[in-house]
Amino acid sequence: GECLGIGEYANGYKLSIFPNPSSGRFVVKVDSESEGTFDLKVINNKGVEVFHETGIQVSGSFEKEINLPGFAQGVYFINLYNNEINILRKVLIKR
Repeated sequence: GECLGIGEYANGYKLSIFPNPSSGRFVVKVDSESEGTFDLKVINNKGVEVFHETGIQVSGSFEKEINLPGFAQGVYFINLYNNEINILRKVLIKR
């Protein structure tokens, strides 16, 4: 799928992460123009999944706090996806 910059809508969905860079605790915010059910995962820079939540209902706006204490510093990828869309965002963890 295509990778869009922060603040752009991808197929009617916008994925924002703040704060970014983060100390390991950050909020994933999804704004949508329609309703949908998604899976959310966090992947480290080696491609290993470190967080996964399924069945997230998004209608309008959704916020999820993710806390990754003790994880290595570096770039992580936030992936929000279902059958129709696949959005990837980068978050930098540094302490």
